[in-house]
Amino acid sequence: MNAHIPIAPVILSDKRERFIRGIIQGLSQRAAYQAVYPNASPAAADAAASRLLRMNKVQARLEQIRQAEAAAAKIDLPYLTGLLTASYRLGLQTNQSSAATQAAMGLAKLHGFLIERHQIDAVVRRPSASPESPDEMSESKWLEDYGPILDLTLNDTASPEPQVLDTMEDLFGPEPQVQSK
Repeated sequence: MNAHIPIAPVILSDKRERFIRGIIQGLSQRAAYQAVYPNASPAAADAAASRLLRMNKVQARLEQIRQAEAAAAKIDLPYLTGLLTASYRLGLQTNQSSAATQAAMGLAKLHGFLIERHQIDAVVRRPSASPESPDEMSESKWLEDYGPILDLTLNDTASPEPQVLDTMEDLFGPEPQVQSK
């Protein structure tokens, strides 16, 4: 997206614009809504404010205002670097090693020297009654260890006794044949 192309401001009603200005000033959703609609109950204000903030036009206007304020404040890489450097120095001067460390970590992240990576280890296994069960098990071994499958469906012969099925093929039918080209 080219930052040099001016984007026309999103036009909202006066009340919606005042609501957004309240959000930008740091008011909660409820407080910003009640500032515009003072007779709204807290529950109604919460619900209506949430609905307003989900609207595309309101989100677009909120983003436009935030971008304009960021540009006016000139928050960019050199500014943030200076801010974190000052925080680091202040932490050292006041013997606040934790604050100095946090500022140093912020500088490292900001300049790409530190990348947070999270490794998630997961064991994917078949359901089993025992956590010590093997990760892989043949069908016949599973049937041997965990018992036969009972067919509890009624068929045309409709006997009251359940039928014991020995294999998965008895339950699901034969496997489809794959034709190779």
